Amino acid sequence: MIPKNFISVSAEIVKPPRTTWRGTPLHELWLRDPTGYNLEVYARLTPEELAEMPADQEAIYLVPGTQPPAEHSIV
Repeated sequence: MIPKNFISVSAEIVKPPRTTWRGTPLHELWLRDPTGYNLEVYARLTPEELAEMPADQEAIYLVPGTQPPAEHSIV
């Protein structure tokens, strides 16, 4: 639930949301607020999510099609 005093502000997505496995496994999202400050949002993984780690430990993008062009899979 969003607190009533929460103020909605548009923010530019700098990096698409993804799960990274190298170092500390995390969900991450990088934003830029309207004043130009970068905001980094991280969330720890649950034990169930940790169990889904791919063998190659490559990042998994949480929104399909948002990975950088070099990382798009060829169909």
